[in-house]
Formats: sequence, C-alpha cells, structure tokens
Amino acid sequence: KAIDQDGVVYDLLVTSGAVTLPNGATATELEVGLHFTSTLKSLRPELQGPAGTAQARRKRWQTVTPRVYCTRGRLQLGETGTDMAILEYPEGTDTTEAYTGDMARMPNFGWSREGQLTIQTLDPKPCTILALTGQLEMDDA
Repeated sequence: KAIDQDGVVYDLLVTSGAVTLPNGATATELEVGLHFTSTLKSLRPELQGPAGTAQARRKRWQTVTPRVYCTRGRLQLGETGTDMAILEYPEGTDTTEAYTGDMARMPNFGWSREGQLTIQTLDPKPCTILALTGQLEMDDA
C-alpha cells in the first residue's frame, strides 16, 4: 500500500525496489509500506452498582461515542468477537482533512459479561482514539 500527500491510497507492487503509480499519477510525497490493521480493544468496564461490582455481570452498551484526534480514514466499531459497523463522521465533516472530535454515536450492542469494545482502522491513515464514552446498562443479578 502507498499513500500520497493528498491521502490517496494505492495498491502497489514493488518491483526491483521501485513502485510505479497507476494511470500516470504523480506525487511529491509518498509513504510506502505493508498494510496492517490497527486494533484497539477496550478494557472491561468496572462500575459499582446497588448489587456491587460489574465484574462477571451481564452488561451491554446502549450507546458508544468514540472521541478521536487528528483522524482520517474509515474506522469500524463493535463488541469484541461480533460483527463490526463502520463509524460515521459527523454530518458536514470534510473527510479529506484530519478530524478531531466525537464520531457518530453507535446504538444498541448486545449483552455480554465482558462489555469490551473493539475499534479497527480500515485505511492506512492517521488515527488516535482519545476516549470511548457512552451509556452502559448492567443486569441486576
């Protein structure tokens, strides 16, 4: 993979130590490297409720809002071990520029004893996760 100064991502093949951009494209800056997926896995949430600790109790995220810093590209979010959903930038955001702020709120995750979330990058672009906020519901048992 390669990314140029404008954020355009190319799938390239290195031949004899060189790469050729497709369709006569040119770049003044180009970063070339192997593609990898960055993954963030949250810790298990710990809350005190009327029935005591949240550990080993069933819980679910009713909403989750990731806060990011200077982030570009697509991100996906989901409960650890489940299907992931693409995070949306707030309406009107210029996605060609680095974004700082809260991503769109994700609703209604399922019940689990872990309560852990996973965020992954889908593009080789900068991403810094500052916080995961939201509403967590616990069962009474």
